[in-house]
Amino acid sequence: MESLIKEIQEWLEDEAKDISAGVALLKQLGPKQIGLARRVGKNPHKKFHSRIVSELANWLKRKNGKAPVKAKPAAPAPKASASAPKAKDEKSDSGKASAAVQKMFSPEEFDKLPQDVKDLVKENDKTQKMRANTKAKLEGAKDKQARKKLADAIVSMTETITDNFAQLEYFKKHGELPKGDVTSDEEGDLVEVQRKLRNARSNRSKAKSSAKNAKTEATKTKHEAKFKELDAEVIRLEKLEAKLQDESVQNGEGK
Repeated sequence: MESLIKEIQEWLEDEAKDISAGVALLKQLGPKQIGLARRVGKNPHKKFHSRIVSELANWLKRKNGKAPVKAKPAAPAPKASASAPKAKDEKSDSGKASAAVQKMFSPEEFDKLPQDVKDLVKENDKTQKMRANTKAKLEGAKDKQARKKLADAIVSMTETITDNFAQLEYFKKHGELPKGDVTSDEEGDLVEVQRKLRNARSNRSKAKSSAKNAKTEATKTKHEAKFKELDAEVIRLEKLEAKLQDESVQNGEGK
């Protein structure tokens, strides 16, 4: 408990206040905060900073009787001189985004994106880096509980990344971020979802078999993590398939 209190205190005092780290802290507090963490995790915009700060600060106050820590405002960015030419590597922020995002938006398009979309891109890139680091840790982990915790984190981050890209695809088509949960355009097609589901089930079976027949503990751990990731994807696609089938039936009845 003392360790958690210290982590929350440090996060509240940090000017950057990484949203992914804040969400991870929320998940450790209780059912109410876990629900909020799940909602924010699917839509990690900076506008949720104040809500996360409020929840963590109030929890901290209840635990140690201290007044909640106020969020420190971020330092204002220095104004660029109108006459000063930009350096070559500062022509566009798009070069800092992941390859997948760069395929979605040209440098010119990226520079014109609303700030909340750029924030989503940055948070998504952070989550992708965190997932890569977590996968590396998983390969070296020996304790069973530690491996399980890392594998669960990978699954959670994968779900968040998938949701984020769906939101970016929605923005690409509609010019605004969705108000709630959204699936990508191709996942609005039942046939495409069923194809993905077949592939995910097949790959999940292969991962399970590979883990069972692994020669080393490190290889086994790697395939076990892949299995969990694919198992979560199968569950997600099964739910989406059922939803689309229901919609198809309702539309048929309405004709």
